[in-house]
Amino acid sequence: MINRSQFVRTAAIAVLMLVPSLCLAAFEEAQTDARVFGMGGAGAALADQPQSGLANPALPALCETQSASTGWSLPFALKDLATAAASGSYQRGRWGLGAALLTTGNELYRESTGRVSLALRFLGSTAAGVALDGQHLGIARYGSATALGLSAGLLGSPLEDLTLAVCAANANRPAIGGTGQEVDQTLCCGASYRPLASLTLAFQLQAQRGWPAQLRFGQEYRWRDLLFLRAGFADRPNAVSLGFGVAYKRFRLDYAVRTHPVLDLSHCLSLHYQTQRLVRVPSPRAVVTRSAPQPVALDLNSATMAELTLLPGIGETRAREILALRDSVTSFGLLNDLLAIKGLTYEKLEQLQPFVAQRLQRIEVTVDAVNINSATADQLATLPGIGPATAADIIAYRAAHGPFAACEDLMNVRGIGRVRFEKIRDLITVGP
Repeated sequence: MINRSQFVRTAAIAVLMLVPSLCLAAFEEAQTDARVFGMGGAGAALADQPQSGLANPALPALCETQSASTGWSLPFALKDLATAAASGSYQRGRWGLGAALLTTGNELYRESTGRVSLALRFLGSTAAGVALDGQHLGIARYGSATALGLSAGLLGSPLEDLTLAVCAANANRPAIGGTGQEVDQTLCCGASYRPLASLTLAFQLQAQRGWPAQLRFGQEYRWRDLLFLRAGFADRPNAVSLGFGVAYKRFRLDYAVRTHPVLDLSHCLSLHYQTQRLVRVPSPRAVVTRSAPQPVALDLNSATMAELTLLPGIGETRAREILALRDSVTSFGLLNDLLAIKGLTYEKLEQLQPFVAQRLQRIEVTVDAVNINSATADQLATLPGIGPATAADIIAYRAAHGPFAACEDLMNVRGIGRVRFEKIRDLITVGP
């Protein structure tokens, strides 16, 4: 006699093997990151947290830290489809390395994938990555088969709070087994936007070969860097996701649940660890209030991306550009070295001076004083606030009353009052 458990497992395998038109392809997308799961699966452009490269091979190059994660998902509350994963990422300079191991199924039918991804950051806030996926399919009494897939991704931030991404999975169209069944191939385009320091919005368009494109939306709200609330939606089939996360020092625990029009709920749980404390990256447009200067000045030669983004007027994009510039020049000697970054002016560096260890070298501008007793009308007109008309009045006054005995006598000229005189006091002279 076959008990109920054996019957359910046999029926599930039969559906997966014999009715491919009613199920997803082999090695379909498996989400084990509860943060992405809770945001409707729109994770290709979420570059504000360390990633192993599962959602996008380019992600490991954009985080100034190392991380490790483990996750479990239970699709439709069916333990025979349970998925477990372990992943990690390592970033150094402009390079990022990610690795992950994923397994789905049971002792009768199991899909396993091992991924290694390599990513490179360039142009400050843009990264590209490739991933090699070793895929193994094992079916009890039927043997096993393997395939080797190639994935690629591109990710960049054209604006301060906007990130765009595109990635393709199994782009080489690998086949598995003697029947030549092709492994699931997908192409996705995504975007993430942070209108507020505490709010992240995500969008993704996912296309799988042989299936209609799927739209995914997600949002995440952060409260005091401790609690994360998430919600998402995906169509075809319509599914709503809800989730939350709790952070403590360098750890974050996430949970999410997803609905289905017909089947039971799907669950996902993940645990994340990184070598630096998980902190909120504020939007550069957010108002930063400081009751007092930081007790320890930040060294630009050893600062992490998370620390750089907290500096006033820097933000995530400029932080990446500072890291890229540091990689090319080895180290910063003066704060003036940051003038090579577009948008950072001398005035903005003066605002950074109290918070960083590097010194700002004062720019001294030497201008020859204009002799108001001998200058021509054109020379006088170059002075701030003077202009051609007032310069003609100065020449007329000088012709009628003789040379000026002191610079202050210039206020006797019509139209030159105390305010205008103070602007040019240091730029004029009456001669020896």
